[in-house]
Amino acid sequence: MRANVRLVTTTVVLLGLLLGCAPTEPTVTPLPIAPTVPPKAAPVATPVPAAPTPTPIVKIKRGGVLRVGFQSDWMGFDPPTTQGVYSSMHMVFDGLLRWRPDDKGIWGPVPGLAAEWELQGNTGTFKLRKGVKLHDGTEFDAQVAKWNFDRMLKDPKSRVRSMLEGVQSVEVVDNSTIKVNLKAPLASLPAILTLAWTFIASKDAFEKMGLETFDRNPVGSGPFQFVEWKSADHVTLKRFDRYWETGADGQPIPYLDGIVYRLLIDDTVRILELKAGNIDLTHAVAGKDVPSLKANPDLVYLEAPWGAQAYRVGFNLEKGPFTSVKLRQAVAHAIDRENIAKVLGLGQGVPAKYHLLPGSIGYDESVLGYSFSPEKARQALVDGGLASGADVVMIAHSRPLDVQQAQMLKQMFDAANIRTTLEIGERASNVRKREAGDFQFTTLVNPANVDPDIALSFALACGEVGNWTRYCNPEFDKCLVEGRSTYERTQRHEIYKRCQSILYNDVPDNYFWFLPYNYAYHKKVQGFGNTWTEYFEFRYTWLQQ
Repeated sequence: MRANVRLVTTTVVLLGLLLGCAPTEPTVTPLPIAPTVPPKAAPVATPVPAAPTPTPIVKIKRGGVLRVGFQSDWMGFDPPTTQGVYSSMHMVFDGLLRWRPDDKGIWGPVPGLAAEWELQGNTGTFKLRKGVKLHDGTEFDAQVAKWNFDRMLKDPKSRVRSMLEGVQSVEVVDNSTIKVNLKAPLASLPAILTLAWTFIASKDAFEKMGLETFDRNPVGSGPFQFVEWKSADHVTLKRFDRYWETGADGQPIPYLDGIVYRLLIDDTVRILELKAGNIDLTHAVAGKDVPSLKANPDLVYLEAPWGAQAYRVGFNLEKGPFTSVKLRQAVAHAIDRENIAKVLGLGQGVPAKYHLLPGSIGYDESVLGYSFSPEKARQALVDGGLASGADVVMIAHSRPLDVQQAQMLKQMFDAANIRTTLEIGERASNVRKREAGDFQFTTLVNPANVDPDIALSFALACGEVGNWTRYCNPEFDKCLVEGRSTYERTQRHEIYKRCQSILYNDVPDNYFWFLPYNYAYHKKVQGFGNTWTEYFEFRYTWLQQ
């Protein structure tokens, strides 16, 4: 069982290796099936040190404010309900677990607010860290943890409900211990507990403020405390002086006095601001800018192939023209994945045909996927009674890469007689349209996830708030339940292959390329790295001023 619970770590390692060296068309060998431990093996106990210990850093200089250029606007900061981005939130809140690499570079769950944990059958026991203060001065304990779990499980707006579908209840054992009662073994639980949606918020602050106010004034236990959010402009955080973790110099972290995240949507503007010294760090570097960054002696360019942005189109299955599966199939066949990955990725993009990434449990090229074929696209239209073609509307974000991607897709769709009108809008407006079901089809992007249960449940489980498509297939939902209900790796692999076959037939959405993460920053920024998905890890960052 010990090996099985940590199997999610292999996903990230393989993903990093494969994305880092993949050709323009993925040719990954089907995922090898490793020897497994029977489901009733000894319980998985996870003893840990008192606190995570960062890599030793010499001559650390405390103080200073880090200025970060960020691509996407914020929509709120309440962990389980926000539809926004998480990079600022990640420093305001802690989760029970974190996702970190070990000394061999293998990623997996490590202690956060849970100092140790044990999974056995239908039960997970979490020993909570003692002496942790939240930003409002209240204590973190088992009652606070349970309250947060109850919100995740019961709030109708919770984005994590479907991922925690296998959780029956959470109960307090004592002041520093909670027990998670599972409906069945939940193999993805450690990975789920590293996500932003499961971050721990202040019970007292939320109950005093209410959701609307708390969403704009978050209170957590992270290394930085919320100061200000000015919509469409910036977010400001300051150092939390009572943080529980100790740094490499023996004093409480963080080393920085604060962080200012500036909204800089345009890729070129972010790089110009970095080179001019107006920001210290940025992300989502366009391929065209990589050579100049590498050549600049004052800057550092960092590739993070263990994480990626996954791009797809999603259809409104509830109403409109895409209730026709044949029209959805036509769109899937009309996409030239290799060309999009090459043009938009500029040497970094990877074409894709599947929901899961190469190296993930369940990824197997024997699973059917849609290939580029204008002829098949036109035939699907004929089969669907649309011999004269179709007139459709696609919404896309106003960010430069999204606009260029939408324009390329339109050309491909038009060529296949799927006459497409583009509606380009800012992100917050588009999200509201999706929430209201006021769209026909849309481009979507999300961080690649390390566990297939997370990747598939969040986007496509019936009733899940992240399921923009309104897809609802009981057979698919049953498949997800089977996949999360066993810790046995071989069984999970085969189950998720079957889940993807269902999606191939239904086409609720369609992935077509991946873009690995990368960053650029000034050399004065020290201790940055080991960041997973779109989270920025600044606990151990300092400025060499």
